[in-house]
Amino acid sequence: MDLCCWKGNDSEKEVPRREPTVCLYEVPGFGGRVRDSTLLEEIRRLEKERPIDIFMYCLRKKSSTVLPNIVQQIRADVPGRTMIAVVTELEKFEGDMEAWWNTSLEEGKTNGKTLESKGMVFDAHVCVTTLSPKDTDLVEALRKRRDHSEEVVRRLIVEKCRRTHGN
Repeated sequence: MDLCCWKGNDSEKEVPRREPTVCLYEVPGFGGRVRDSTLLEEIRRLEKERPIDIFMYCLRKKSSTVLPNIVQQIRADVPGRTMIAVVTELEKFEGDMEAWWNTSLEEGKTNGKTLESKGMVFDAHVCVTTLSPKDTDLVEALRKRRDHSEEVVRRLIVEKCRRTHGN
């Protein structure tokens, strides 16, 4: 069994996976303690060791927290790689969380189009909740949203892995 590497949030995990091996890199897209230059240095270092196949750019639903420059810089530094947007904090979004992407902010402008207008172009996206199990265990609706979120992220990764490696 080959292993898939997952790098992000100061931890590296190996995820059991059938061949071929795919390398994922989680990009924290909402600021925090990692500077863009540090993140890009880490990506360049990893890229020398093993090419990164898929970048998962995690961002919060609030547009004021996004960092569009990092998406553009990754695309310029590591062209041709799959870039997936993972929109989080949607546990209280009414209806299907995926609908957030196409929800209108103003006439003719959806959340997804707003991100694109900032130069944040993605090959795919998912809209999810990332609440921890302890935060969802007592509320069935939240637990279902969390389970659904895990499944759609997993499905999208598998789909992109197959396209990346022609399976």
